[in-house]
Amino acid sequence: RLDQDYKNLFRADEWVGYEVEEGKVIFAKVVLPVMEDCDENGRPMWYVICFSKEDEEGKKVSVLEIYKFIRGKVPSVETSDSQELEVAEGIGQSVQRDVQ
Repeated sequence: RLDQDYKNLFRADEWVGYEVEEGKVIFAKVVLPVMEDCDENGRPMWYVICFSKEDEEGKKVSVLEIYKFIRGKVPSVETSDSQELEVAEGIGQSVQRDVQ
């Protein structure tokens, strides 16, 4: 599942979902938090992410543009071999997301 919340904290090298357009999320990796742009509690509001090893510059994105992967019970291979992602319940409406 994917969770989008401004309170989420991301670490360097963490895999995240990045919404490239409405309903389409791709994998990205956090390079670093932008510590100059924090909220009143010290949480970064911006991160630099990259999309591949060749992506040397990365892209600065708002915490509201990236999704945290929420681990749940791991399904067995027999019950699910889907590669679709789903937004976590409680964050608006649950929506199936495409993965590239």
